[in-house]
Amino acid sequence: MGDGMEEGRLVMALIRAGVLLRVELDRLMDDDLGLTSVELEVLRIIATEGGMSAAPLAWRLGVKRQSLQPVLEGLARNELLDAERSTEDRRVIDYSLTRTGHSLGALGNNALIELERKFLSTFPRRPEGLALLVEQGVRAAVQEEIRTVFFAMR
Repeated sequence: MGDGMEEGRLVMALIRAGVLLRVELDRLMDDDLGLTSVELEVLRIIATEGGMSAAPLAWRLGVKRQSLQPVLEGLARNELLDAERSTEDRRVIDYSLTRTGHSLGALGNNALIELERKFLSTFPRRPEGLALLVEQGVRAAVQEEIRTVFFAMR
């Protein structure tokens, strides 16, 4: 079997693994925290980058602002986000974390890190195939790609 076919199999395996990991993430978040992966990512982005309006947040998630609006409204209704009119443009609503949102986002972030650790620990430890790629730094790229794919698929 040629290198191209092996790489194609690797890509397909990673795609399948990403889908399975996303399903597991949503189950974990719902069971443990009562959040969807998108809600968790909203909390994580705001915790990392500070308060923002729906438009830049939707851009970061790779979704349309209109599809994100019900998520933001739900998080505000559940007192995880504060929603205040922008002082610069009264048509815009700026979202920031409440104390509860910050705590829940931290718990969710820790759960995501643990899930990624478990997922990545299943890769073989021998110096051939995928293990070699992982040791050469693909591990970090896979982790970032998993985060990106998870939250862009919504």
